[in-house]
Amino acid sequence: MLNIIGAALWEIADSANALRNLDLINALSQSQGQEPPLGLQKLTMHTNRGDIIVRLPNDLRASDTISGTVVAEPKGKTDQQKQKNASELNGMVVDAGNAKLGSAGPFRWIIPIAAGKVVFRLLDARGKVIGTSQVDIRPLAANTPPRNLPVMPTDFALPTVAQAGKPMVILGNFDGDSQTTSVNVDGHPCPILAESFRQTIVDNVADKPGPMQVTLQENGVESSAVVHNLTLSLDSPKTTLLAREKATVTATVQGLADVPASAFPLTLNLTNQTPGTISMSGGQSLALPIKFEDARQSGGYRYQTEVTAITAGSYTISGAIQFDAVRQFSPVPARFYANIFTDWMEKLSKHVGPSFEDLVDELADLRARKRWDKSQGNKYQDMLRD
Repeated sequence: MLNIIGAALWEIADSANALRNLDLINALSQSQGQEPPLGLQKLTMHTNRGDIIVRLPNDLRASDTISGTVVAEPKGKTDQQKQKNASELNGMVVDAGNAKLGSAGPFRWIIPIAAGKVVFRLLDARGKVIGTSQVDIRPLAANTPPRNLPVMPTDFALPTVAQAGKPMVILGNFDGDSQTTSVNVDGHPCPILAESFRQTIVDNVADKPGPMQVTLQENGVESSAVVHNLTLSLDSPKTTLLAREKATVTATVQGLADVPASAFPLTLNLTNQTPGTISMSGGQSLALPIKFEDARQSGGYRYQTEVTAITAGSYTISGAIQFDAVRQFSPVPARFYANIFTDWMEKLSKHVGPSFEDLVDELADLRARKRWDKSQGNKYQDMLRD
């Protein structure tokens, strides 16, 4: 019976386009007001020779196929020392339990079926464990659609904005294999850092502010959009201070002039990375809202903060532009309009909740409107909870 109901919902909701990647929809919904669950995560394993860094998508789910990259960062004060340590690091292997991921470059990994934690072990050339790290694996989402659905250009959502020098996230119907994916910015290829069924994360190679053409190809299907590239610079006349000496740090964001109002508000995050050396006016971490009205007037954003040396030495302030996980993606794939389908399907599977006829009427209306109305969505969620 459930299969028949599911098939009917599938047809009413505009076929495969509406029901793809329901776990991605949930992730986007849960991200509002929180740290976005989509993007890149890094596992770092330290050795005497340097660090081995494993870059993964941070939406790992049981039984997913994903891609990532392993990076070796050798220690050393001279090029000769770094080369020697790099040779040692390249002889090491990252072991994910059910697969060896190598010591450098891209890899593909099929995640174990059981959810929970997976321990990554760093092995030296003799097979000895010299470092470990672990990742959380979420269970497979309920009612996850089939993974062999045909890929269409409307399956992908490119971001409205990106930050130069930071990873750029593209959402969509991916196969988890980065070898079948390519992304370029104004004709320049972007290295793929990681990929899951729901997203691919690439290195944004553009370094100039302003609109740029981003083109994605996944299994021969192309999707393209204009993305607004933002640059962030942090400047100070002095980066080494004497005890109790003060300096002014200026943060400047450029590229905001043509960013649509729907992408705002943005947030500029500034963090004092050397709290033992300096104190920063306003606190060790600042979250500064960038409003559409302010950005439209000047085409950029500028903020100054004062730092005071606690002890003599150099200091570091880091910065990043934070985008709302839901607002930044445009155009939104048709399946995102179905972000209440998971709850409906779960209720149907238990034979509770609204009648099937009522659900069909609601779904038909949703298809006709072709837009996500948050207030209506909340009403549906409340109805189902009751």
